[in-house]
This record gives sequence, structure tokens and C-alpha cells, in this order.
Amino acid sequence: MAEKQTEGDLDLEASISRPSKSEDHMSPTEKSLPILFAVVIAGFFLLYSFSTSSLKVHVTDASLAQFNHTTNNGQLHYNLALNISIRNPNTMIGLFYDTIEAKGYYQDRIFGNVSLPVFYQGHKNRSVLSPVFHGQRLFWLTNSEISNFDSETSDGVYSFELILVLKGTAKAEYWFKTAHFQLAYVCALQVPLTSTGKSADQTTPCQCYYF
Repeated sequence: MAEKQTEGDLDLEASISRPSKSEDHMSPTEKSLPILFAVVIAGFFLLYSFSTSSLKVHVTDASLAQFNHTTNNGQLHYNLALNISIRNPNTMIGLFYDTIEAKGYYQDRIFGNVSLPVFYQGHKNRSVLSPVFHGQRLFWLTNSEISNFDSETSDGVYSFELILVLKGTAKAEYWFKTAHFQLAYVCALQVPLTSTGKSADQTTPCQCYYF
């Protein structure tokens, strides 16, 4: 004789055979959420890797055709040309440069400012910028600064500081998300006058600062 099933046994069988309410009513969108979440995490990881893997910036060439200062009227005449190498080392991140500005400093004072054309730089790509600081301006020096200028004039080699400001957005390939960046690179340069026949250091690395 078959055993009579109790009410508890029937409830147990029903709970095993019937799909859960949450599984039964999940839409295709809900089922795809874990995949979408994984993609979002991967995208943010790529953009974060850009901030921790900064660009490689070097001054590869410097030419100083003129750097004259007149003490009595404070006039500075200058002609400094640079080649700057920028390498994007990131594997899957391209960079849109919205602002590129090169600033030339002598004895902690700006003497030239050049805005450069904006562009897009792909991943694992190297680009060269060629700013030229050329002109004249009022540039008063203190007695100690004049003494330092005279000493460098005697040696034929001048100490400059280049600040390269880069602003733009980083975008991972196949990903809609972007991240804004603002970077400043500082390069300490020793540049001889071309008339002396001396050559500048072949390559000068630049230090990165975030702001």
C-alpha cells in the first residue's frame, strides 16, 4: 500500500520543482547586469591606470640663438627653440589634448609663453612638440641676478626652466567613459648659445606634477 503523503511533503516537492520567483521574473536586462558591471569596473580600471602611469616627457633638443639683457632699460631679447618628446605609454588609452602651453623661465621668472596646437594621441604613441620662444620684453633683474646673468654669459651657457602644461581627456578604447587630466611637466635645462659652438645635453627628462 502506498504511503499517504502529508501536507508537509507536498509543500517540499512544490518548492523543489518550482523556480524561485526572482529567477522566474528576471528580465534580459537584469540578467545582463553582472556583465555590464564587470565592463564598468574594467573601464574604470583602465582610466585609473592612466593616472598612475604618467606620460613620458623629455626635451630632446634645445637651440639658443639669442639671449641678451640690457641692464639700463631692462630689455631682454631671446630666441630659444625646443623639441619636446611626449610618449603615451598606456596600452588601451588615447589622449585628447585640449590645452598645450609651454612656458619659459629664467631665474624663476617667466620670459616666454607659447600655446601649441591641440591634437589626439593614440596609445603607445610618441609625439614631438616644437615651441619657439622668440621676442623681447621688459625683464628687470636684481643685482644678484645680474651677477648670475653675467657669469652665465661669460660661460656661454644659460639655465632655463621649461614648464609644459597639458590639459585634456583620457579615453579607453571601446569604452564611452572619459577622465579629465591636468598635468604640468617641469624641465631644468642648461642651454649654450649656438654661437659658442657648444651643444646642449642630448635628452633632458621632465618631472610630472598633477594639479
